[in-house]
Amino acid sequence: MKLAKIDSEVLNSALLGLTFMFLYSAFYTLSNLEKLILHSVRRDDPEYGGDGFVSLSILYISFALFMWVVPPLMSVTGQKYSLCLGAIGFSLFLASFLPEQAWLLYLGSACNGIGAAIIWTCQGVYVILNSTAATVTRNTAIFSGLCHSSMLYGNLFVYFCFEGKTSIDRPTRLLVVWVLLGLTVAAVFIALLLPPPVYAPERSIPKYGALQAIRKSWAVATTKHMLILCPMFFYCGLQISYLSGIFGAAVGFTTYADGFSSNQLVAATGFFTGIGEVLAEIFLVLMNPFLVRRPWMRSAVVFLGMISDFVAFLLSYLMYSNNSIFGPTNETTIITSRSWLAILIALLLGFSDGIFMPMLISVVGKIYPSATASALTIYTFCFSLASAVSFFYSAYLGLHTQLSVLVGQGITGAVAFAYVNHCISNE
Repeated sequence: MKLAKIDSEVLNSALLGLTFMFLYSAFYTLSNLEKLILHSVRRDDPEYGGDGFVSLSILYISFALFMWVVPPLMSVTGQKYSLCLGAIGFSLFLASFLPEQAWLLYLGSACNGIGAAIIWTCQGVYVILNSTAATVTRNTAIFSGLCHSSMLYGNLFVYFCFEGKTSIDRPTRLLVVWVLLGLTVAAVFIALLLPPPVYAPERSIPKYGALQAIRKSWAVATTKHMLILCPMFFYCGLQISYLSGIFGAAVGFTTYADGFSSNQLVAATGFFTGIGEVLAEIFLVLMNPFLVRRPWMRSAVVFLGMISDFVAFLLSYLMYSNNSIFGPTNETTIITSRSWLAILIALLLGFSDGIFMPMLISVVGKIYPSATASALTIYTFCFSLASAVSFFYSAYLGLHTQLSVLVGQGITGAVAFAYVNHCISNE
């Protein structure tokens, strides 16, 4: 019976990861390319007013605001059908690129943000209800490995689509969007196959109305450990905005000394970000026995991820100009821009991102086992709010200023995580 439960834990975590893999094959690929795609739309139609950073800012602010009503929604519909509803929001975002109208793009961005709020809260609860204290890191890593491998497939497809193209014409744009839209529709059907969580009968989650859920989330948010963890939550939001949109803009608007196509390099860096994510999850699965026996090692793993990020930020500062995120540029950089360095940066960013979420979920699950949904609501709210703010100021602040903000917030977040992990490891 125990072995059967372990097998069910792995199967359920893998099936959830497969759902997210299809969803984020579409989303991460498009968000990485969004600034470039909309620049090409504006070249064809100078009156087009859509902006990639504004779109992503709307997406993440919708994500942050809708988080507060997800727990009561999940109480009514359950994790499976909530996931399906959230996945439909992703499909609407992809579909909003087809008419090439700015107002539809922004409306689709809001729908995607609402959908993301639903699926990420459901994901955290579903993983924890399929895990024990000894298996939560492993199961989270299985889910995350599949989810983050999504950056491989969509970007590989786009790489070959862009081969030989100096600009992204309308037929190419539509082909990319239609294929990615099909992936989100497939994710809806995969979500329908999710079985009930293994430990749901043993850990029933109380059902709350909207106001009760907000009050409970606020009660969790004002606890000591949650307040201290907030800087790390905010850092993760800033980091994902850099990884999934800002860095791609810098890559795509820069000319490379080795002659590599900047359009194709955006897809290539997205692909290698996915490689970094998968390597991180493999690393965490191998480290899981040590993390169970020595919980203090979670802090060491987070510091390793932070070092990976800081090296990537330093290389970005040296290789890209301050204005490289706003449009095509030939400005002088500190070191010569080369494609292999861009790929190395992507690999480092992917590795660190693959580390942070499993570590945070394992700590939050240990601190708040009976208030998982509320705790994850706080985490996701801080994460998405930081991403929204980051994409908003990306329309105004240069790359180098943003990198300085990332480093400062990263140091604060890592220290905060280490303190909380030290406290709970000694309890």
